[in-house]
Amino acid sequence: MKCNSIASVKKIFKTVFFLSFFILSVTLHASAKKGNLLPTNASVSFIGSENSELSFSMIYENEAAEKFYITILDAEGIILFEGNYNDKKFNKIFRLPSEIGAITFVIRGPKSRFEKKFKVTKEYRIAEEVFVK
Repeated sequence: MKCNSIASVKKIFKTVFFLSFFILSVTLHASAKKGNLLPTNASVSFIGSENSELSFSMIYENEAAEKFYITILDAEGIILFEGNYNDKKFNKIFRLPSEIGAITFVIRGPKSRFEKKFKVTKEYRIAEEVFVK
């Protein structure tokens, strides 16, 4: 009789252990997915160039008014600008020298909950038109 009760207790412990492990892993997976959300309401657009400067507009709708970080990097990864904000409706114009090649705008949430990158490259094109009348 004692052998059956020990075996059943072991079976119950195994079942509880695996059930606990399953619940914990599902919970961690769900929280990991929630933590890596991308800010879908963020955008960067080119406004134009003037006086050898390129102008970009960054807009971010931060409805929860959570703290977020903005970093602007050049092609080599050197930080050109870094700032933190918590505006609900963030709208800022960045002016950068036109000599800079590729630029990367990064918007990141607190504790790296989310991150979205906007890579900007520029190309020079010369258009020549010839008309014969």
